[in-house]
Amino acid sequence: MQLLKRNVDDFQIGYILREFIKPIKTNIIIHFEITNKGVVNLYSNRPGILIGPCGTNISLIKHRLQKECNAKDVKIFEMKNLVSNCGIY
Repeated sequence: MQLLKRNVDDFQIGYILREFIKPIKTNIIIHFEITNKGVVNLYSNRPGILIGPCGTNISLIKHRLQKECNAKDVKIFEMKNLVSNCGIY
């Protein structure tokens, strides 16, 4: 029996997200999870800030996560009430 290995780097994802959120002057809550297939799901109370105007920020985030963290895809979801295991940036 082979153990499942996660190829996506958790710590690098947090670092990359902090880089993108730091210039923004509003409070945003982000929680991410990694599926077994390598898809990174981002949950946020303000997904429009992550997406950016005309989707420019999300394309940059996707490209960077795929290149540096070995993520297959990135999906963003809006959550109204994020409570546990969340980072406030």
